[in-house]
This record gives sequence, structure tokens and C-alpha cells, in this order.
Amino acid sequence: MVFADDWERRQYNETTHTRVDTVSEAVAVARSAPAPMVKAPNEGPRKPRLSIATGDESSDADAGTLAVTWSSARGDDASPAVRWWREDPPGVRTSDVVVTKATTYTYERDDLCGAPANASGYRDPGRIHRAALTGIDRATTRFVVYELIDSRGGLYPPAGEPRLRARVPPPAGAHLEDGIWKEKENKKDSSRPVSVAMFADMGRGTDDDSVTWNEYGSPAFNTSNALTNAAGNMDIDAAFLFGDVSYATGYQSVWDDYLEMISPWAAAVPFLVNPGNHEYDYTRDDWPSSRDGGDANPKYIADVYGGADSGGECGVPTKRLLPMGISDTHGRTVSPPGTWITSIGPIALVSMNTEVDFRSGSVQWRWLNKALGGINRTEVSLFYFNSRVGNWTDVVFCLQTPWVLFAGHRPGLVDSDWGKSCLGVDPAGDDRSWTCGPKKVKSDEGNEGEDVRDASDVGVALEFQAHVWPLLVKHDVTAVFSGHNHVYQRHCAFDPGREGSGIDSHLDSIRNLGPGEDPDDEARAQYGKAGGCVARPRKIEEQKKIEQNDSADDSSDTTTWWVYDAPTAPVSLVVGSAGAGFTKNSRFSLSKGTETCEFCEVVMYEFGYLRVTSVNVTHLKCEFIETQKSAGRGKVLDRFYITRNEEPGADMGKHPEHPDAEKLKGNWEMARGWEYVAGACAVVAFVAFFMLDVFVPKDTVMPYVALDSGGPAFGNGEDAALMDNEV
Repeated sequence: MVFADDWERRQYNETTHTRVDTVSEAVAVARSAPAPMVKAPNEGPRKPRLSIATGDESSDADAGTLAVTWSSARGDDASPAVRWWREDPPGVRTSDVVVTKATTYTYERDDLCGAPANASGYRDPGRIHRAALTGIDRATTRFVVYELIDSRGGLYPPAGEPRLRARVPPPAGAHLEDGIWKEKENKKDSSRPVSVAMFADMGRGTDDDSVTWNEYGSPAFNTSNALTNAAGNMDIDAAFLFGDVSYATGYQSVWDDYLEMISPWAAAVPFLVNPGNHEYDYTRDDWPSSRDGGDANPKYIADVYGGADSGGECGVPTKRLLPMGISDTHGRTVSPPGTWITSIGPIALVSMNTEVDFRSGSVQWRWLNKALGGINRTEVSLFYFNSRVGNWTDVVFCLQTPWVLFAGHRPGLVDSDWGKSCLGVDPAGDDRSWTCGPKKVKSDEGNEGEDVRDASDVGVALEFQAHVWPLLVKHDVTAVFSGHNHVYQRHCAFDPGREGSGIDSHLDSIRNLGPGEDPDDEARAQYGKAGGCVARPRKIEEQKKIEQNDSADDSSDTTTWWVYDAPTAPVSLVVGSAGAGFTKNSRFSLSKGTETCEFCEVVMYEFGYLRVTSVNVTHLKCEFIETQKSAGRGKVLDRFYITRNEEPGADMGKHPEHPDAEKLKGNWEMARGWEYVAGACAVVAFVAFFMLDVFVPKDTVMPYVALDSGGPAFGNGEDAALMDNEV
């Protein structure tokens, strides 16, 4: 029997490029002959996905190495394992074959909080296997080739198919030692920067939406295909999905489909996640008391919003199927759930969980402050044996982690009317007057007596700005990413504590709110004022190069780039565009452009992801790649740079010139690569080693020189906010 209802029968809309609901109730549209059910021989390994090993999975020497997670119907008695070896770019094996045995675990109905996850939506997730590929030197190993095996003949990929090939992400500072990955790939000999795909709100679908789920269908499938192409073309080194992952909302079958959908690219590059409301949130009364571990063991912390958005999952499937987080050597979680930090070459990725308490002094706030403060932003330590001293000496030479990308699901800044101030709102004249004020679940809906927080966009953003944003400014975070709103937005470099921002005078009162209290209408009225923008981007036009991704009907002969010149606050981005149906509550779009978003540079309703590339220690390149309309070609819809002034060495502080600068006026796309940084560091290191060993007396203390960061750069008329005409 085939049914069609408002979830599964969908028509393709040529205007929005999405599938839309067409009927409001289930209708039987076809009936087949009786179909016998035969158990398929599919018990073996499948659904591989890579991540970064942390804590008890690896020794200190192997911290940050690749880990492989997969699923099967076989337990530990089948000896599941990964068989792998190293390979160079041309595909020649460079090591012996290694077999690494996996750890096996699962989750059961009783591990979940409520319905439908532990009721109609539950089915056995099978066994989950995970193995850390220890012994990999990320500074020298380019690729790992692997296959999943077990003692019962299980093999994935099946015999006759190519083995899985994973790109090993470089460690922090690798660009300094290795001339930024000079590789011969795809018959091209060039220096390759480090790139991460950033996105949120994905879901799952199929090419024809035959088994889609709610409004999450073909866009998610197309984004997944685009990521497969990007991983295959060596365009990305990792992917970071910050919340609302599969939208299973309590249905295990959706998780199964989702993991099958993403495996072509998740098996090739590390896939990093943190939870959103659709993975984590549930009524507080239904969280088992054992989940409130507090400071001693914050393995389980209930969400602060009390809704039922996860369908009773309470973060369990996400944590088990896509493990991230930091554990000690005894397996005890030492970071709050959904929080972690890792490095992909010169880029540090920091994850927060917006669904649990992040107020000042909370477990998460203290962890974030410590994690951000522990990132090595300016130092690379080089060791040499000093014969005069008689031991190894540590000398600082070069930048190690110039870029810090911070991400959580709910936005700290977003153009939205959800939770706006009720001041001046006329219920009779404003058709969206119902969106003003706090949005909280009722106390009689399983949250009685609890400190339930305001879940509206503006309410969450105000608390984020009061408690978390000061940490981002203090620790020189490059950019802050979020999703939750299904839209692509690029904002100014923003600091709510900046004098004259409007909200600056309300931050202390927000920090002092008691249990159950919310920001008032006066604070909401000051939300998102232009005074919080410490830097706007300047516009650069370059003559367009002929690229395969350019559409034939694009008659423009120039490409527009936007440049944030050494901002002293993080650039804000919302990238909730990976597949979920659009959330059209942007005040700018609702008013058809008559109501201005004071902090916005771009508001765009397009599906896609943001590719963030570390070009070198001074330039971070970002491109929003559209995935729904361009037939998989990945057209770039938004381009911008973020720069920084801090560099090692007095001669390296100038922006490089493009080799065709006279022809391409204003274009400063990097012509020199990391090899110059590496070469300079090598020369400095050699000279310093010689000078130290020969001329520096014993017990001499080397002074630490702090590099000054540049201030905000403001342009002229070209710095005006760009509002996308399609909104």
C-alpha cells in the first residue's frame, strides 16, 4: 500500500526550487500484490563516517588523529575492525597494512527520554563501532585508505568496489613545517590551502523525495551530493554541521537513512557535529535525574528551553552515532555535551551547545572560556638540542593557529522578528504582532518549577550577547557561526559591548536575570543596532575569470568580493541553509526591504554551505556555495575575506600583490602561498638555532614579544550593507 500525505507527496516548485505539500491528509494512491519479506544478508559493516579522535580514544601522542565510526548488526564477538594503510597522492601505498580493532556499543529504548523516540519511533539501531587510527602523523600523511571488516566475512566496501580513501587533515601549525601541503593532485602541482565546509539544518532526502521527511527533502540530498563532489575534488578537509543534523526527531529509521545519505563524503573527510534543538530539546520533567550530572560529571545536562523538538532523543542518538566531545583517560566526559575543540591545520574549530546553560559561571561558560584561552594563536615552538645548556631548548618563531571559528546552533545575532520588542506593536495593525515578546513553553507542559528560558530568536541572542559574546571578543575569535534560522545571512563584525551599540547599557541587567526572568522590551528594542558593528566590509571588483561553475546566463564580467579588514570583533554568520525548508522571518524580507536590518550585509534564501579557506596567516577566504539550482556545479553566490594584521616577522605584514594586479584592479587574491611562510620560518629557525647555541650565554631568558592586533577598518560609500535583491 502506498500512501500520500502532507509529509510524503510533494510537488517541485520551479520558483523556490523545493518540494511543497499538496494534500492535507493521508490518501491511498496505489496497492501492490503481496510482497514477501526476506531477510537480506546485510548484517555486516556499513555507513562509515570519520571524525577526530579525542580523550580516551587515543594517547596524547595520537590526540587529534582520525577515528572511524560505522554501524552493523554484529556485536563485539564478530571482532569488528578497520583495515587501513597510508597512501601518497598518486595512490602508492607507503606503509604496512594495519588492523585496528573497534570498540562496540549501542543505545536502547530506555536510554531515550520520551515519545516517539522510545515508543513508535524506536527501532534497534544495531551495533555502533568506533576505532581510532593511532600512529598517523598528520603533518606528513596525506591519505589513509581503509575498509571495514569483521571475523564473519563482513567487508565494506564490498569486494570489487574501490576502497575508502580518507584525506588526513593537517594538524595545528602543519603549514609551517610542510610548506602548506605541496601536493600533486588531480594532475595539478600547486599549494593547497586548508578548507572547512560550514553549515547547519540539513535533514535527509532522496533524489525523488520518495521517502522524504517533513520539509527536509531534495535540498538536503543535493547538499550532500555537493559535499561528495567537494570531498572528491579535494576542495574541503573537513565538514562541520552545527545543529539540526538529521531531523529524525525520535524516528530511528530517519537516522539510518541519513547516515546512508552522507556516507560518500563523511567517509572521506572528518564530519564534526554539535546538537541543535531537534537533537537535544525535550520536556525537563522527562529527563532522567541521572542525566543532571552537574560539575562532577556533566555527561548529561538537560536543555534550558523545555520544548519537545528532539522527539524524546535528548541528544543520545547524536552522541552515539556521531561522537564528538572530550573525555579523559577513564572515559568520563570532561566537557559539557556538544562542546569540543579541534584544529584543522591553521583553523581552530570550537563548538558550543546552545541548548544547555551558557550563562556566565555555568559549566559550559567556564569550559568555553578555558578552551578559547588555551588556543595557541601566536606561537609555534621549535625544539633543538643546545650543547651549551645540555638539553632541548624551546624557541617561539611563527604563528600556529591564526583563525578561530566558533559555532553553536542558535544564533547570537540574526535578522528575525521572533521575540522582537512589543513596544509600539499594534495587535490590530501588525499581522505578525504575535511574534513579539518571550517565547516559552508552558509550565504545565512537563516543565513545572523549572528555570525554562526564552526560546525566541531575539531572547536567545540577547542572552548570548550578554554572556558568550564577550568571550569571543576577549579571545579574538575570527567568526561566529550559527543556524536554527533556515537562511544564509552575513553580518558585520559585531560587538554588543561596544559603547553606543544600543544594547551595551542593557547587558549587565541581562546577566543579572534570575530564574525564569527574561530580557525586557527595552532591551529587545535595542537589539541589533548598527552601533554594534565595529567593522563593515569594503567592496572589491575583479575581472571575472572563466570558471566552470559560472552560469551561462550570467553576463557580468566582474566578480564581487567583500573584505573585512582586520576586524577587532568576530564576523557573524547564519548558515542554516543545508536542506531544511526556509525560515522566512527576517524583518528585512518580511517588510520587502522597507525595514532595514542594521547589522546585515547579506540576507539570502538559498540552499548551500559556506566553504572557509585559510589562504595564509593573514587572509581567510569564505565562499557560499549554492547546491540546489546549479545542478551540482556549486555556483558561488557570496564571496568575502577576513584579514588579520598579526604575522611573524617584520617583512611579512604587507598584503601581497596579485600577479595580474594591473589588469585585475583591486584583486588581492593570494599569489604567494604558505611556502613563503614556511621558508621564512625555516631561515629564521636556522639562524636562531645557530645564534642561540653559539652566542647566547647559559641561563639567558628569551623575552616574549606580543604582536599588536590591528584596529577596525572603515571604508566609504562602498562599505554600505549589501542586501540581496532576491529576498
